Amino acid sequence: MGTKKLIKKQNKKIALLLDASYEDIDGNSIIRLFINDGEKRYWVYDPNFSPYYYVGVNENEVSEKKAFFESFIFGEEEKFKIKKISEENKLKFAEKEKQNNSILKISFNLVSHLVQSRKYLNELRIEKFEYDIPYPKRYLIDKRLKPSGYIEFEVNEKNEIQTINDIELTETKIKSKIEQKNEQKTVEKIEQKIEPLNQKIEQIKPIIEPKIVSFDLETWVGEKFEIGLEPITFISIVKNKTTNKKEKQKRVLSYNTGEVKGLELFEDEKEIIKELTTELNDTDIIVTYNGDNFDFSYTKIRAKKNYTPFLINDEEVRIRRNGLDNAAKISGVQHIDSFQIIQFMERTGAINTVKLDLETVSEKVFGVKKEKVQPLEINDAYSSKDEEKLERVVDYNLKDSETALRIAQEFLPLFSEISKLTSQTLYDTTRNTTSQMVEDLLIKEAHLRKIIAPNKPRESVVKQRTMNPIKGAFVKEPTAGLHENIAVLDFASLYPSIIISHNISPDTLNCEHAECKKQNTNPDGTWFCLKEKGLFPEILETMMKKRLALKKEYKEKKQKGKDDKALYAKQWALKIILNSVYGYLGYPRARWYSRECASATTALGREYIKRTLQEAEKAKYKTLYSDTDSIFLQFVGQSEVDVFIFLDKINSKLPEGMELEFDGFYKRGIFVTKKEGGAAKKRYALIDKKNNLKIVGFEYVRRDWCNVAKETQRKVIELILNEGKTKEPVDYVRNVIKDLREGKVKKSELTIMTMLQRKPKDYVAIGPHVAAAMKAIERGKDLGVGSMLSYIITKPKKDKATISEKAELEEYVNEGDYDPNYYIENQLLPAVIKIMQELGYTKEDLLSGGKQTGLGNWM
Repeated sequence: MGTKKLIKKQNKKIALLLDASYEDIDGNSIIRLFINDGEKRYWVYDPNFSPYYYVGVNENEVSEKKAFFESFIFGEEEKFKIKKISEENKLKFAEKEKQNNSILKISFNLVSHLVQSRKYLNELRIEKFEYDIPYPKRYLIDKRLKPSGYIEFEVNEKNEIQTINDIELTETKIKSKIEQKNEQKTVEKIEQKIEPLNQKIEQIKPIIEPKIVSFDLETWVGEKFEIGLEPITFISIVKNKTTNKKEKQKRVLSYNTGEVKGLELFEDEKEIIKELTTELNDTDIIVTYNGDNFDFSYTKIRAKKNYTPFLINDEEVRIRRNGLDNAAKISGVQHIDSFQIIQFMERTGAINTVKLDLETVSEKVFGVKKEKVQPLEINDAYSSKDEEKLERVVDYNLKDSETALRIAQEFLPLFSEISKLTSQTLYDTTRNTTSQMVEDLLIKEAHLRKIIAPNKPRESVVKQRTMNPIKGAFVKEPTAGLHENIAVLDFASLYPSIIISHNISPDTLNCEHAECKKQNTNPDGTWFCLKEKGLFPEILETMMKKRLALKKEYKEKKQKGKDDKALYAKQWALKIILNSVYGYLGYPRARWYSRECASATTALGREYIKRTLQEAEKAKYKTLYSDTDSIFLQFVGQSEVDVFIFLDKINSKLPEGMELEFDGFYKRGIFVTKKEGGAAKKRYALIDKKNNLKIVGFEYVRRDWCNVAKETQRKVIELILNEGKTKEPVDYVRNVIKDLREGKVKKSELTIMTMLQRKPKDYVAIGPHVAAAMKAIERGKDLGVGSMLSYIITKPKKDKATISEKAELEEYVNEGDYDPNYYIENQLLPAVIKIMQELGYTKEDLLSGGKQTGLGNWM
């Protein structure tokens, strides 16, 4: 497989852990791990780990309850009994003592038995815990395995695991009863035992490079779109590497069309599906772009219609619901949908792209322009067999797979590190929200500390929590207008550092110690224990220290000319989870939800921001604005050096672990007022000494405004901030209005982006994007919940036509067919008028010319 020679220790092997699942064999659910040992991929089995959950009973009833469960017969059609029951030395979360409760661990032969048994316990009103953690996930957590990481293991002749991670499976669970006061020491010993092995594995990490195969479909487009209705016409396949000289790294497959370079022709659609299936069975990772919702579902249906199996690792691809989307799950091989990666990166603010099609993403993320070939053009190329047209389609199809693969390779180091942190597979990690990542980490860390995770809340509880929102951050209304000599300071990881510094955690909330109440009471009236470290601060502090060390190491290597992407990914993964913990505490569906903890965190955040602003005003700085964790200061009589002296003074008064950092100096900044006269929150633009713009809250960074409005606004801001000019931005706006009226603006600059939040028929009010979607569906286009719409407001086809009646998807609009009045009145002017009013201009001035003024009137 083209890997380096493996390091072996006696009969032990080192392998890359790809997946964990289970199989029912002879009346037992058996865990199986899909691994790549550098020579081949295969399953290894662990028959010694059974599915289980916990129940809580009174300590005086342990013997009675054990006897009851051992004799109880579950099931209706199929009768069964539990496999094993044992008393566990575990604490329920947040309990300092046993409080007359004991924990029993109930094991089952089959996962189906575990699922069926839960309703009986509900009827018997017996408290159960961790009953909804999936069996493979349970195994990964209990064995402390890291998907996307390396395992060292031994198997017998039946391919059954004997040892794993150099720890005997029979010893990975603490069997003896340990006093609670010694529990943390035990945990530390376990960590010390694991750490040397982890370090060793990290050192040999490069020995196995996963093979990645990316594929993309092109299909015939008929009058009506339906998944699998029309045949597949082209399939492109791109790999990150080949494992033998005969293997091709890039392929495009088709049939019944013309011959061109780079296109492999087969007998029919059935044969290209068979060839694709062969390729997908020889890889560690499969990459698609929106394969969850399209490519896999389409291929499954077409394979069935062609009477050919579409199996990977001898199993069917499972399509399941995942929120608003589908998710295509494959046993063993990890399916990475690069579309899901891009959505995640946009949600976390790592990238900002208006559209999520491959062409836009390619240019935004990599700076590479990618041609878009329309579906009907692909039809024409396929049927006409025209050489030039076919070459264009082959190149387009190939670049789809190449771009999807490049996205995966760009961000997989990050998601691999998150997988290791949370003990989740790449498949799950690339589809999880940040709250799910935090919860997975907490379950893993709680298990290590012998703490049982709280149960998920019932829907009624979720609803109640949702109706009781938490007060957010303090935002100081900005001083509207144009300002010069601005310093921006921000608190590094404000909320995580507050949680650590004040020991905020559900298990430290309102402790019984009078000393803690006196010394650590927060602005909202709650207090947290100072004598015992809470679960959340303990985890966050470890992660934060590790991240700081990684950042330092990365910076040192970068200064020496080495860009260590693996190191960067490690600290990035930690940053994402660190910054998501506060949100998780206030997330209504969280197991560890704590309104008190979330509220205390924001209350302290508000307090620190207000104190800093007060100190700044005492030091004669003008405080222009502040938001969640930043303050904007204007210095007139002070120097830049004075700003750093002020910074040191503030930091000397902060608790250990908290720090106010320097963000930057900006020569000018705009803060825009609201229409009703107040100042807008989170609506400002800054320019630094190198003329780099920072724009926040304006239409420029929103997707529901067309490019011509956003670009005009950006240009106006740039002209004002860069040189303090006033006439040039006015002239610029007037010229854009002139071009719009004369029909000179391209349709690509006029598209408005909106996502379908529900099925079009389910909307009560039919807005422009819904109307455009309905028209497109009538033309045969496939659109569903989550589809990103790109529409244009066209010229009216009748008198008094509504905006919705004029709305059409971009692909159905000819150049020049747009309503100039709509774009001037509803897009361009709203994007710039608030800025221009601060300069002393009115709407009429921009439309028809008029007075001239200067920046002196503004400042």
